[in-house]
Amino acid sequence: MKFTTPIVLFCLSWGIACTSNIDQPSQKVLPKIDSISSLTPTKSQSSISDVVSPSSAIQPSPTFIAFTQEIELLNWVDDTNRLNKQHFYPQLKRKSVLFFEGQAFYPIQFEESKIYNYYHHGDINRKTTLLDIDLFRKATHIWGYFYRRTPVESWNSDGIIEQWEFPDSILAQKALEILKNRQVSNMLYFNIQPYFARFENSLYIFHSRASAFSYDQEAVFDKFIATIPKE
Repeated sequence: MKFTTPIVLFCLSWGIACTSNIDQPSQKVLPKIDSISSLTPTKSQSSISDVVSPSSAIQPSPTFIAFTQEIELLNWVDDTNRLNKQHFYPQLKRKSVLFFEGQAFYPIQFEESKIYNYYHHGDINRKTTLLDIDLFRKATHIWGYFYRRTPVESWNSDGIIEQWEFPDSILAQKALEILKNRQVSNMLYFNIQPYFARFENSLYIFHSRASAFSYDQEAVFDKFIATIPKE
């Protein structure tokens, strides 16, 4: 019994010494990237680093999402970085961007849409009664998609596509007929060539910020018409 304490102390000391000699797993140090813009992307790096898959049922139509993926094959890509640096297309609120299938979409509030602003803050409501603003107010959701030509050059065409979702195809068709009226479209989209289409209960608007860009958009629009099923 007199040797119990020394023996215990000896065992504890030996155990600690042995434990300290066990190799600990090494931690791999990853290189730090200070800014994601330091990379050279083929499309917006934001859609790679901040991909969000919202679980909400409120989202752009599957047709719209699939089309934005398809035009990448034609060298038209989204670019949140470019949009964040510029002040054009103010209806696209930069901080509201959501990603669906890796594509950047912007929910648009009706009061922030180009149609609403031109009606209330321009003089279109005094020049024509053809623009039924209450009809467009019935849109349940509005989505915007910004895209530009790639690769990046000193001068690149860009544009946006808007999806106006209505409660039914009848309202969407009425909205289409209003915008197809040249008197209305010439005032809403002054000095540019917009393109309009309806599929199911949604109205799609293709437009840009410059007349020269409108010609490039025509091929994108024609691709959309060829893509959507015939009703």
